[in-house]
Amino acid sequence: MRKRVALFTFWMLFSFGVVYISLPSLPPDAAGNRIQLWSVLLHYRWSDPDRQKYEAARFLIDNMHYHYSYGKLNYVPREVEAWRQKTDSICQSLLANESSNEKRLSQIKTYREHQKNQILPKIEICVDSFPDIQELDSKFLIAHIDHAFEVWHHSKFAGQLSFNEFKEYILPYRSVGGYGFLNNGKELDSLFGKFLNADSCDTPQKMIHHYNQAINTLRDLNGKQEDRQDYGIYGLYSRGLHDCVDIANYACNILRSCGLPLSVEYNMCYRYFGGRHYHCSLYKSPKDTGYAFSPESDVPYKDSYNAEEVYNIYRMTYAAQKKSPYFLKSENEHIPQELADPCIIDVTPHYRKTVTLSLPFHEMIPNRLAYLAVFHKGPGGLLAVTWGNINVKSKAVLFEYAIPGMFYFPIYYENNRMKAFGRPFYVEEINGVGVPHYLAEKNDSSGKWSNLVLTRKCTYKPQMNEIAKQLVGGQFQAANREDFSDAVIQGEIEEIPEPFFQEKTLTNIGNYRYYRFKAPASYPHANISMLEWITDKSYGYKNVFPPNRIHILSPNDSILSLKDSCYVKLLEETGWEKMRHKTEYDGDMQTAPHSCETITLRLKNRQKATLVRFAPLNADNGIHAEDLYTLYYWTDEGWKRFGCQYARYEYVEFKDVPKGKLYWLSNMIRGTEELPFTISYGKQTFIY
Repeated sequence: MRKRVALFTFWMLFSFGVVYISLPSLPPDAAGNRIQLWSVLLHYRWSDPDRQKYEAARFLIDNMHYHYSYGKLNYVPREVEAWRQKTDSICQSLLANESSNEKRLSQIKTYREHQKNQILPKIEICVDSFPDIQELDSKFLIAHIDHAFEVWHHSKFAGQLSFNEFKEYILPYRSVGGYGFLNNGKELDSLFGKFLNADSCDTPQKMIHHYNQAINTLRDLNGKQEDRQDYGIYGLYSRGLHDCVDIANYACNILRSCGLPLSVEYNMCYRYFGGRHYHCSLYKSPKDTGYAFSPESDVPYKDSYNAEEVYNIYRMTYAAQKKSPYFLKSENEHIPQELADPCIIDVTPHYRKTVTLSLPFHEMIPNRLAYLAVFHKGPGGLLAVTWGNINVKSKAVLFEYAIPGMFYFPIYYENNRMKAFGRPFYVEEINGVGVPHYLAEKNDSSGKWSNLVLTRKCTYKPQMNEIAKQLVGGQFQAANREDFSDAVIQGEIEEIPEPFFQEKTLTNIGNYRYYRFKAPASYPHANISMLEWITDKSYGYKNVFPPNRIHILSPNDSILSLKDSCYVKLLEETGWEKMRHKTEYDGDMQTAPHSCETITLRLKNRQKATLVRFAPLNADNGIHAEDLYTLYYWTDEGWKRFGCQYARYEYVEFKDVPKGKLYWLSNMIRGTEELPFTISYGKQTFIY
């Protein structure tokens, strides 16, 4: 049908001599979709002449070459559409009634119970790469362009945009490169505009609040779906496959369709671990920036986004950016995949301090670009986060967006292989300019460590240390009355506890029915991730279980593992099967009953505990016994693998390791947080 309409329009224009007189140019790869794209341009030149709409269509088509969809819907069963419409209707009713949140949650729960046994037929999807320039037809584009202009002219939040700003922050039909399952703005507005009350909202924040409320209600009505496929907008009607890029993509497209100028941005990675995070950014003006937020859970305010722990932040645009590596590189120069998108702008200065940084570059290669990379657990151990232009005459490379205080590896690519062109360094700011601060050279760099003992793969993060610090003053108590009115203090946390499983000898030992940890009044949160009350096996108690041994952090301490043959841990009368699901007993260092002030062990009879073993809540970046670890060290050729070892205890040993290097210890079994370190006086010193 769409081809017949386009062909008819094209034939009519050809009949009147329009095509013969002036046929608009198209990108070379338009190929089999030329008639559809010509129909759009000719529509705004002759059928419904509008100069600005023609320029907008030209903008979309000229940049379409750089965009594609990875996936599209082939067929949506009628039952699924009926299910969506029913959910939509109930959501409207819930939001229209100004009932209490508690009552609304009760209604949602009732509906979800009614729906839980419903089995819907599958939506048929096709997962492949679909170039926009080959896929989008005139009906989609004309409807989208007309709606975008209507929004621009009538929205109180978009009306102040210039034409160029409108083209980037309202007009585009997509906000995330490669994201498929497209809907035009007219469709999105008809589906979701009714929830947003755009006309009555006096601030963008109010409109975004309405969006968050509506989408969360739609998701909650049908609960979590087990299917992990992406089904486009149908995925917004339940909780399932919803990561940050999915959330940002739909929020940006829907809110744009209702008149809010937005873009999607992402940070390259974090200081302590890899992985991008996508968010939306509210556009106000070129100078008034930094309004980032996570849709469905947040609203934007100036400088509310904390960028202190992230590396460079990029905005995804529709227009190709001529200052991106895609265009700046020489003809056959390799670009790292993470910076190869032609439609990105570095917007880091909107969120945090950046400086220009010049580094010497003496390599005789035809490249135009070099990069600052950061440590990243993964192949190669590095991630390029920003680029610089090589000046052959001055034999230097200039980076515009280096971040003070961050640790970088200067690299370039030759024959698709990464190479270093200098030592890694921290960036210092001196008089507004970036200056490299290199790690101190080691005098003993020619020797070897005869026995290197390592206890961590990542630094003890400041926020984790702060949590442990707030446990100081917490007490271990015992009582025979459940309300602890007769409590005795058996021990107190007097120093900041280290992030491992440790032991404390109890005082005032006696027979008690109740034992508990009580957090200090100054911070009443029991951030204890592991907790056991230990007793002597000789007492013959039945409600016991083998204890977890305390962590052993050096070869000299391994003898401590022998004494556990005398000990058992006390169990509540409910038994271990029920206890082990609680966060304080699940053995996970990253979980704790944070909302509670106390952790109580309730016994059936009075019994005696002599020791308590505990660990503060932490990120679990110590060594895991029986896990496999690989040690690397940095060279001019990149990370060099030294060797692998299984950890017998909570430390791992390597022998004859080269001294004076930058090292990286990687757990081959679990975890994402790892950082390079040096060895100072036999101990690990991490880069952060």
